[in-house]
Amino acid sequence: MVGPQLTLPFGSVAVDLRALGGISWVFPPNAELYFTTKENTEDKIDYRIYWNQRQSVELGYDLGGGLRFDSGNNYIIKLGVDYSYTKTTFQITDEISTPDNPDDGAVRDYTQELKTVQVMVGLGYYF
Repeated sequence: MVGPQLTLPFGSVAVDLRALGGISWVFPPNAELYFTTKENTEDKIDYRIYWNQRQSVELGYDLGGGLRFDSGNNYIIKLGVDYSYTKTTFQITDEISTPDNPDDGAVRDYTQELKTVQVMVGLGYYF
């Protein structure tokens, strides 16, 4: 991601503000589910559902800020918070296998908003 970062120094404390935009890669997991319907042993049906998901590449943004405290002997303590957002569309292949229809598959698009908040605490050293 790219974008501006502004640092405002106030003595031994600095305030950092940033607004970034760029490309987000989203990698959803594959999933497989097995289940059996069984009202009685003669009517038992076995199902297998498999979701094959592909990665998605979308535009996103990150807004954040932080504080840096200078201890005076080349060490700093850094605190920060970032909020990230992207809206992505996954193409998922649903494969449903039953004894009557072993390879039934449907491709569906699912749209999902992804929002994260990251809280950071760090210790730094100036060379």
